[in-house]
Amino acid sequence: MSITTNELITELNALIRMTEAEAAIARSRTVQARDDAVRRELEANAREAGRRRDRLVEAVRELGGAPDLLGAAIGRVGAFARTQTLDQAVPVQQALMADLALEHQLRDRARFARVIAEHLDETGIVRLLERIEDAHAETVEWIEQRLAEVAMGGPSAIRPTPMQVAAGVGQRVATLPSRVVASGVNRAVAVASGLQEAVGERIGRGRDLAEAAESAATAGRDAFLRTSEEQAVEEGAKRTAAALHRLRAEAGALSEDELPISGYDGMSVAQVKQRLGRLRDAREVRAVLAYEEANANRKGVITAAELRLEELAADAVR
Repeated sequence: MSITTNELITELNALIRMTEAEAAIARSRTVQARDDAVRRELEANAREAGRRRDRLVEAVRELGGAPDLLGAAIGRVGAFARTQTLDQAVPVQQALMADLALEHQLRDRARFARVIAEHLDETGIVRLLERIEDAHAETVEWIEQRLAEVAMGGPSAIRPTPMQVAAGVGQRVATLPSRVVASGVNRAVAVASGLQEAVGERIGRGRDLAEAAESAATAGRDAFLRTSEEQAVEEGAKRTAAALHRLRAEAGALSEDELPISGYDGMSVAQVKQRLGRLRDAREVRAVLAYEEANANRKGVITAAELRLEELAADAVR
């Protein structure tokens, strides 16, 4: 079969459509950025995707073709719909997996188009597609590291939305033996009901209703996890107890004596940083981070824990 310029135009138009979707997704992810640095990085990625789309449009025109701008617009709308609806019904790792799949497709499609361009001696387009390949390879590596952070318990540079958090917790609790969880729920309800009087007192003193409700919800969640774990231990369900303990750790619901750093509450920021550097298990670092966020909330400790998790995730990817 003889390869013609039309085949190359077809592939470039496919890249235009997919790149438009990529830019829309990158823009939507900015609201999930962990901090300003990550948000700026995502905004830069969206701008670069826009520039790649513009260069691809120019390349199609240089070849005498018509850029598929309508298809690009449809791709943008479709990407927006995905991030605002479908992504919200699944845990954040599944949303990132979909982003990763798109980047793999873009990289592989750019590679295929480059081979066609080489066959047709379109040197300028070959160079353009080489740069696009490299850009997508870097993005693939970036998303893989975010997934490694999630796999290690976070925090990832991409924070889950509240709906994604709920979806993730719901999936994990659903995997636990129903009898143990039901027993834990019953006992947790009894504990949480005792909070009503205290919450009502806080509201009566003029405290903010939303703050009081949040406190009640957090206490109820912690009571549920703690009592469910106790019930699992009593019944000899070791794996269930371990899973519930991990959930407690991630929620910041451990007590000080359960942390991997002994004497934690009496330590300075510098001392905690030093001890964090010795931890090799990401779950332990995540437990410390969650506890710190739920209690003293010291910025220096939080930053150090997040950096340690990034280091461990990078090691895992390598």
